Amino acid sequence: MRWHNDSRRWVFRGDVVPVVAKSSLPMVIGVLGVLRSGATYVPLDFSQWPSSRITSTITRLHARIVLYTGPEVDLGPDVIGMSVKSIMRAPYQPTKDIHGACITDPQRDDLACIIFTSGTTGEPKGVMLRHSSVLHFVTSPPFNYNVTPRDRVLLALSCAFDGMNIQN
Repeated sequence: MRWHNDSRRWVFRGDVVPVVAKSSLPMVIGVLGVLRSGATYVPLDFSQWPSSRITSTITRLHARIVLYTGPEVDLGPDVIGMSVKSIMRAPYQPTKDIHGACITDPQRDDLACIIFTSGTTGEPKGVMLRHSSVLHFVTSPPFNYNVTPRDRVLLALSCAFDGMNIQN
């Protein structure tokens, strides 16, 4: 995935991309964009977390690109903050990365996301979820309620809430 003509804005398979958002349509679009690029998303809810905790978590992740849907994120000169809404407004220009592929298909063992818990010590701990775990969760009863494309789902919980709590 590539934005603008700045090679620092490329997202590659295996990159970790924090998505600083609250539950919203732009948050869903940001997460899907990160996943489609083959990267790992990290949901950080700015409506639930203080900015110091968000900044600390992003620093611990060594992220070089952060997507956000709310207030602008200032993370210093080494981290690029990108608004999901500005990306959505930019003209779509498919480009090939240095490996010759536009899109990377996720593999079962690739990380899908890292969810940070509050932790018993007060220091958030990252829980890594692989694509295989997410696939297992959404295709297993009782989660799969025969949802069809005509159905609508309410997005009410925090984007950083882990409703899966599964191990695989």
